[in-house]
Amino acid sequence: MSPYALHDGDPLDLFRIKEFCDRIRSDYAKGDFFESLIQKHLLTNNHYLQMKYTADPTLSEKQEQEKVAKLSTLDKTLSKEEK
Repeated sequence: MSPYALHDGDPLDLFRIKEFCDRIRSDYAKGDFFESLIQKHLLTNNHYLQMKYTADPTLSEKQEQEKVAKLSTLDKTLSKEEK
């Protein structure tokens, strides 16, 4: 309920399920219901996030060093029987 109240919405809207279902059914009966939602919210939406990644050329070396350090620690802490 809090997101509705925080964004100037009516917190009691959550309890009006039948009204919302009826509206969705009538919109669906008109046709192009899902197509219009896709068009509005995905295709013509101006809000987006662009993420750019840069490969780490030394990543495999770092991972190998971590493995060696971990194995070395295990080798030092385990007894001959445990090995």
